[in-house]
Parts: sequence; C-alpha cells; structure tokens
Amino acid sequence: MMPPSNPNTEDTMMYGKIAAAALLAGSLAIGGYALAVETAPPGQAQPGKAANASTLTVPQLVERLAAQGYSDITEIKRHRDKNYKVEARDPQGKRVELAVDARTGDILKTEKDED
Repeated sequence: MMPPSNPNTEDTMMYGKIAAAALLAGSLAIGGYALAVETAPPGQAQPGKAANASTLTVPQLVERLAAQGYSDITEIKRHRDKNYKVEARDPQGKRVELAVDARTGDILKTEKDED
C-alpha cells in the first residue's frame, strides 16, 4: 500500500513547475528580442543607440510600451527618422503594428497586423 500523499507537497511541486515554465518562457522571449535586435540589418533600430539625444532608445521604447500593456514585441524599425514601427501584441493579446513617436513614445497609429 502507498502512504497517503501530502496535498501540500503536490501543490508545492505544481507551483514550482509553473514558476519554472514561466521563467523559461520569459528567458526565451528576452533572448529572442535580444537576438533580433543584435542581428538587425542597418537601418533598423539598435538597442541603446538613438539617432539624436532627444530620441528614445529601443530599451526605453520597449519599457514604455510594456507599461501600456503591449507585449511580445517582435520587430522594431526606425521609420522616416521620426517614428518607430513596432510589431507587438496589444493588451488584449491581438497582433498589432504601431507607429510610435521616436521622441515621446506616444502611439500615433495602431493597425491590426495581418501576419
């Protein structure tokens, strides 16, 4: 006969597995972002590099978008030296393409992403 199981031990193991999965997913997302930015062709946004002193860097832009509920940012490009073009998920989880002011971080335009 098996001894009675301890429900607290099972709960702890389940939460440990959930936490490990969440950490893995977060690490993969951050690693994918870093790889995409590091290997970006010339003309695309580079982290920590701004066109001029008044332009947001890519990390600043990502931070501002995340604060507004955007996630899964897969592409960031400078567009016409005044805006960033960003592909991400909106707070409702839908894929969108954003036009973001490069100086203020204000979202100028949101389009549903067809990809």
